[in-house]
Amino acid sequence: YSEGVRNPTLFERLTGDDSGSFKENPGLRLESLRSASLLWLRDWGKGWTSHVGVSAMRWTDSLRAVNLNDVQQQFQNAPDPISGTVFETQLRWRRGAWDLLAQGALNRWRQGGGELDNASSSQAGLRAIWSRGPWSLAGEWRGVGSRSLQDHGRIPFQATLRTSLR
Repeated sequence: YSEGVRNPTLFERLTGDDSGSFKENPGLRLESLRSASLLWLRDWGKGWTSHVGVSAMRWTDSLRAVNLNDVQQQFQNAPDPISGTVFETQLRWRRGAWDLLAQGALNRWRQGGGELDNASSSQAGLRAIWSRGPWSLAGEWRGVGSRSLQDHGRIPFQATLRTSLR
């Protein structure tokens, strides 16, 4: 279990600029986050490890930039709390020159009785690293599930592939 708070920064509270594009908001409240997690870790031997976890979170008075009109924004506390649950899993194999990792997560984020804007419901990743002396070759694939974006509809699944040689 964990609990934390964050004070709004001076920028978030007091920034107003000459162009009028940002309006100050000295009345911002503290953000607070509470979370509880349960994690199971296992060393299977011969280089294999895994973990499975579930977490629940609640974020109140989160800060966000809000459009006041066509030209002006202001930092405000969100009117509704954000709540989320996350189920995550990971499998890893390390042996000799190799380090292989597969991971995934299912997420559910809600705010004000509906789906949280711009929050994916799934994520996955695969990574392979081969190292020998000062050299390493790595490749990583990351996928992010679809999500809705206010005023833009649904953003489809997206994937990224990265490689490196050192």
